[in-house]
Amino acid sequence: MTNKKQTLLRLGLFLLIAFSLTWIPHFICLHIFGYEDWLTSAFGVIVTLTMYAPMLGNILTRLITKEGFRDLKLRFRLKGSLRYYAIPFLTEFFIMLMIVIIINCTHGNWKFEALAEASLPDVISELLLMLMMPLFYIALPCFGEEFGWRGYLNPKLEQLTGTCGAVIIGGIIWGLWHAPLVAAGYNFGTGHPALSVLLMCISCVFVNAVLFWLTKKTDSVFPAVLLHSIMDLNLQTFAIQYFTGGISEETIKKITALQGGLLGMVIPYAIIGTVFFILLLRQRTKKKIGN
Repeated sequence: MTNKKQTLLRLGLFLLIAFSLTWIPHFICLHIFGYEDWLTSAFGVIVTLTMYAPMLGNILTRLITKEGFRDLKLRFRLKGSLRYYAIPFLTEFFIMLMIVIIINCTHGNWKFEALAEASLPDVISELLLMLMMPLFYIALPCFGEEFGWRGYLNPKLEQLTGTCGAVIIGGIIWGLWHAPLVAAGYNFGTGHPALSVLLMCISCVFVNAVLFWLTKKTDSVFPAVLLHSIMDLNLQTFAIQYFTGGISEETIKKITALQGGLLGMVIPYAIIGTVFFILLLRQRTKKKIGN
């Protein structure tokens, strides 16, 4: 068996495990409870538990195919890489800033009153309170995803398709993994399931570029876990509450879930993701020149 066929086999098995352990319970719960009743019930914890499916896919695939447990990317590698643990916080700051600018501008608030009047110490203290306990709680299931997607999927795809392919195909796969929930109304609301899944895939491609860059620069999944955790805190809501004061509450309430997803997720992620995608390509070019 050639290395390429072996990699394809392992990748296929990994995806089968990761998708099965997620899609099957999601479809069952959606069928039994319906979207809203499921997420508001005690069974909503299943969503969190399925975030560990990619991690199990990584472990079980290595066991079944006898690949072994080398290159798990589980070292923190703080020495020489500490700055990469600061990048997630800076990245989220710029994402929030872009959300504020985009939402204010698209609603004709060119004066940015709330942004100009905001007290920096108050904003920082509020953010720190939001980041403490929730960040630790969210980091555990986010590790489940990152250990699978960035720790196993992306390296395998990079062997088969190169860095560009790993970012694009890996992002699409990651987006499709979310499909049952997204089609039901998560992130982009109800009424347009196909469009919602498409937008999710687009968002995941760009976020994948950021997370993959962090993982490659440190050879560790933990900076990606940190950024993923911060992004899952939904600080977009915080940004909208604090920095859209020049927009009336009635106007804010009229923003649909689809519009909110586009303004607060797809567009900012596309901007920041493009920057890191370029950094990945430059990194690949430097390696080629060095060889």
